Amino acid sequence: MMKYHLTAYFNEERIYFALLEKGQKGFKAIDVNSTHHPFSFMNIEEPSNSDAKREIEEILSEYEPSEIEKISVALPTDNIFITQFPAHPDISVEELKNLVNFEIKNSYPQFSYDDFNSNVYELVPHNSKYMMIAVIISKKDLEQCSELLSILNKPINNIEISQFNAHNAYIYNYPDKHWNTVAFFNIGSSFIDFSIMLNKELFYYSIIATSSESTISQIIYDALNNAQIKYQIVIDAVNLFGSNLNKQIFEETRNLLMKTYTDCQRLNAFRMMESNLSNRKRDYCSRVAHIFPACIGGIFPSIHKKFKLY
Repeated sequence: MMKYHLTAYFNEERIYFALLEKGQKGFKAIDVNSTHHPFSFMNIEEPSNSDAKREIEEILSEYEPSEIEKISVALPTDNIFITQFPAHPDISVEELKNLVNFEIKNSYPQFSYDDFNSNVYELVPHNSKYMMIAVIISKKDLEQCSELLSILNKPINNIEISQFNAHNAYIYNYPDKHWNTVAFFNIGSSFIDFSIMLNKELFYYSIIATSSESTISQIIYDALNNAQIKYQIVIDAVNLFGSNLNKQIFEETRNLLMKTYTDCQRLNAFRMMESNLSNRKRDYCSRVAHIFPACIGGIFPSIHKKFKLY
């Protein structure tokens, strides 16, 4: 019996699915799909949620649950609490729990530590300064994810934010790229996730607010320039992706960046993927390859060291 890995990405505009099989030469795309409606975790009573639920069930009903070995979920940062704080190399799990609890109480005094699951990541030290980043997800949202996928009667094996899954997708799909310092820009409707990997380790992460498509290319250019000056690094490659990345934004940004950065590309989640897909779905993949990094990256263990706090 075939064993597949299902990944689901709850994007702000719709939900994306990929069914993948691990073969001798790598991963093969068995199916890709998406809903027409998003699911709002912020407002469960949102009218479009009932449409999203129906579409999710229709998509998942096409799969045989006994053939699905693992399920991974990617979430955007829209309704996730992300915070950074100083730490030290020998920090204990108990210390981390206390720090995360402090961050939660400071920002959301109405909640407690027990209301959340947290993943804490180490950032590459800079000038002997040791920092960590906590991704804090509401347990209610996690329960909602499980309920939405409950037709499969399988547990969710891994939940990650979209940005870090994109790092995984890049490592898999670009084995020929040997850059030391790589930047990632995940372009959403009102925010851009900006991260930097240094020798495949997490070096930098931030969220940048945007108000107009016309300013995105300059925002990205300035963010890169500021990071290089502040941290005294040289960024070798720039990857653009996300549901709001369109042809105009990409071309404007690439034209601006190519004056300084020789490698600026649209991140292709399917570049090294084999597939059994129909011609129609192959065409679909070529059009949305820049949206699926968050989804495809979920099939791999996180390349970044993290502490899971439950």
